[in-house]
Amino acid sequence: LDSAIIDVGIQHNEGKVEHSVRLTNRTESPVKIVSISPRCSVRALDLKWEIGPKTSKILPLEIPVRGTPGTFKRRAEIYFDCPTQTKLEIFIQGRFQPSN
Repeated sequence: LDSAIIDVGIQHNEGKVEHSVRLTNRTESPVKIVSISPRCSVRALDLKWEIGPKTSKILPLEIPVRGTPGTFKRRAEIYFDCPTQTKLEIFIQGRFQPSN
């Protein structure tokens, strides 16, 4: 993963923002994404793939933006079929500042 903390910056509209993360498989075997927990309503836009040995892939995420103005924080957990790392936690933050 490029970074376990993602800052999506200032968002002016309620709804969803898309952001991608790069996942890297450092093992000698393919790794499949098993699931992503829907914590804080973050969802992966595509889960039907595997990461080949010693390669990277981009995982697109959809992050909800809503609520009162100010800082928001979301979290997602991605589960793999890899024996050396079965779970990866991603923290997402940003600021909701509605346009007037």
